[in-house]
Amino acid sequence: MNATFFVVTQGAMVLGGTIWGTATTIYGPNRTLIGAAIVLIISLIAAIPPSIDFTKTLDLSVVPVTGFSHKILYIPKADDGPVVIHYDIEVDRARGREFLETHSLGTCRQSDRPEDGQTHDY
Repeated sequence: MNATFFVVTQGAMVLGGTIWGTATTIYGPNRTLIGAAIVLIISLIAAIPPSIDFTKTLDLSVVPVTGFSHKILYIPKADDGPVVIHYDIEVDRARGREFLETHSLGTCRQSDRPEDGQTHDY
């Protein structure tokens, strides 16, 4: 859906630029700006009646978490508190120091060491 949105907006910019350039060439910049201002005022007036107030029926109840997209070991309950997301990153030992310098992590913390107790000199 995101890609469709971007393709449509980019296409609209091309179409708008073509229309704007053609109108400026035919009618001149002053008349084109006046015409654009008139179209803007008409579109603003036309946009007043439609309401987008959908919050009257907004449901704020908690949606249950399912393991649909990822294999979740434990499905959190609504009152379990904050969720922590942890990423394991595998780095080639030869480039470990470069990785740490690039990401400004400094040194390997105790909590970052593997469970087997081995320490890795990065």
